[in-house]
Amino acid sequence: MGKNNLLKTITMKKITLILLTLLTITSCSSQDCKELPSSYNSYKDALTEIKSSDFKLEDSVNTSRSSVIESAYYLSCDGKIGYLIIEIRNTEYIYQNVPISVWDSFINADSYGRIYNRNIKGNYKLKIN
Repeated sequence: MGKNNLLKTITMKKITLILLTLLTITSCSSQDCKELPSSYNSYKDALTEIKSSDFKLEDSVNTSRSSVIESAYYLSCDGKIGYLIIEIRNTEYIYQNVPISVWDSFINADSYGRIYNRNIKGNYKLKIN
């Protein structure tokens, strides 16, 4: 193979790699959180859609001192209300329309489990069709 053919082959491989990378980025891009529906067909669909969306505010708290809450994070489009996702015993629970004030009280609580049971559990239920 001549030098020019080798350069053409290398250049074509680079172009192909760049195009595949751009295609992957474009096809895997997340949606704007404002486009999320108010209710979902299933809990699994909700989790997938919510986690793949872009939010103005994304916050989490280190829950390692909790014996019950394994992880917790808050996602909001407007910084006023949002989704609260809490993991307990390897199961993620989604709470919808949670005010930022509830998140603030959760992350500043002495006991995550206590504030969860008093102020979150049973409230802010995710709407499933």
